Amino acid sequence: MRILLQLLARLFTLVLPRRFRKNHPPSVQISAPSGGFQPAPVALRYVVADAESDPVHIAVTYSTDGGHTFQPASEAQHAGSEGTLQLRSSPVGVTHRFAWDALADLHAAHAIGVRLRLRAFDRRPGGTATTPPFDVGIAVETSPPVP
Repeated sequence: MRILLQLLARLFTLVLPRRFRKNHPPSVQISAPSGGFQPAPVALRYVVADAESDPVHIAVTYSTDGGHTFQPASEAQHAGSEGTLQLRSSPVGVTHRFAWDALADLHAAHAIGVRLRLRAFDRRPGGTATTPPFDVGIAVETSPPVP
């Protein structure tokens, strides 16, 4: 009897339209940046996991006041960013990249103690992750002094 109930439960999940199935919210974990100095555009690497492998959307925001307030982060063009919509997910997680156009958003060549926050969504809001504080700016190459 127990096996029959398990088979019926599996069949029920296969036949039910997606909107009626149980939905687990997605989770997000940031792997970089993890502090220090970050050249602009800032490469944000993160992992999105979802039990049903639903496509996931993310919202990326930044803070310059220690995480008290956050503003929408602009995506840098032509920097290898994957966007914010319809991102692949899996139960074990899929790694993605977002390139933040920090110079456009900050209107400055350098900022100290910046934080990025990610929020994942599928059919409902999911997890949130925030970076530790980092500094951002234009990387300047210096030549060694000429003897």
